[in-house]
Formats: sequence, structure tokens, C-alpha cells
Amino acid sequence: MAVTITVEQVREFMGPDYAEIPTSTIETYICLVNKMDACLDANYLDDTCTQTAIKLNAIGHFVALGSGRVIKSQRAPSGASRSFEYMNKVEGLKMTAQGRVLEMVDSAKCFVSLFPSGSFGVVGLGRKCKEC
Repeated sequence: MAVTITVEQVREFMGPDYAEIPTSTIETYICLVNKMDACLDANYLDDTCTQTAIKLNAIGHFVALGSGRVIKSQRAPSGASRSFEYMNKVEGLKMTAQGRVLEMVDSAKCFVSLFPSGSFGVVGLGRKCKEC
């Protein structure tokens, strides 16, 4: 049985930069990613670590896309600085760090199976998934 991901896990995984994402949005992304469960069970049945990594990175990819920007660089020990890259072009999974990790971890391409056309658009924010 595929692993279950919670809103709290997603919040911890994404960190404080995405704290403003509404719970209902994260729940929608979890619902969407849960559609991969049959593929995950078929390809990674006894590998909960890989299943968890795939699901968290898939959800993280949606969260990052939904914010419209990704952190491009950071600096700290207090010359604090942060720059963002705004997403205005379609690059699929390569558009986010989570998407790039997903490409490496999901050798069975379960995540890609959610999008047969190869489109990785963002789910409508704040709407509940009908199947949840």
C-alpha cells in the first residue's frame, strides 16, 4: 500500500518559505499525487523511502509552481540576501528543484503518468479534489 503524506509533512518538507500556502491547496495537491498510488505500489511496493520521496517532491513541485516563484539563491551569515526566479516559461519538471529531484528518484515515471501530455500545469488553488 502506498505511503500516506500529511499536510504537516509537506509543510516541514517545503520549509518556512512556503508557510503561507493554504491547507486546502496542499490537500488538493496531496489528492492529485495520490492518483499515483497504483503505479507506486506496482514499482516500489516495499520501498517506502522512495515512495515518500516521490510523493513529497511531486507535491513540492506543485507548491513551488503555485507560488509563481522559486528561490534562485540565498546568502546569510548575516549579509542576508535572497533572490527569486519567477516562472514565466514552461520547462516541466526542470522548473523546480523538487521536479528535478523527482525526475532522478522516480525511475518508473509514475509522476509523469499523471500528465500524459507532458503538461505540468498548476491545479486550481483552494479547490478540493473530488476523489478525496
